[in-house]
Amino acid sequence: MTGTQTIQKATYNFSGKQNAPVMNHINASVENVERPLMTPDEVSRLKPAKKRGKDAAERIVAPGQMLIFIAGQHPILGTQMLYFLDPTLKAWSEIPPPAKLVSIQGGNIVPLPFTVKVNRSTKKARKQPEETELLTAIERGFIEWYREQREVYDYAD
Repeated sequence: MTGTQTIQKATYNFSGKQNAPVMNHINASVENVERPLMTPDEVSRLKPAKKRGKDAAERIVAPGQMLIFIAGQHPILGTQMLYFLDPTLKAWSEIPPPAKLVSIQGGNIVPLPFTVKVNRSTKKARKQPEETELLTAIERGFIEWYREQREVYDYAD
């Protein structure tokens, strides 16, 4: 799953009489051999996260190694990031999900259901809007969002 690499392997062959002080024939060759970037054994030996406590009180106290697979990209060997130890990332993780989803389509704000299917097809090129159209749509989206926030949180002008 991590892919393969080609390595060069040297091979030496010796021939001649077994008890002779010097071999009659020495043959050296180099061949290209394909091997996995990581074997299953190497993957199983990745450094795990350090934990303290037991059962419900168990907590991660130090990061471990991890493999990250992204479609169409090379695999990444990384170190876990413990977001809950960073105050900014911890605060971001505690932001509640949106109560309502909206999209900007044709310069208009359109409500979306939570079960929206994303079109991941790249076969058809989409027409890129002009910069002025894009800015106008973004500005309108911000104004609509701001109005919704005022209604939800009863902000006063």
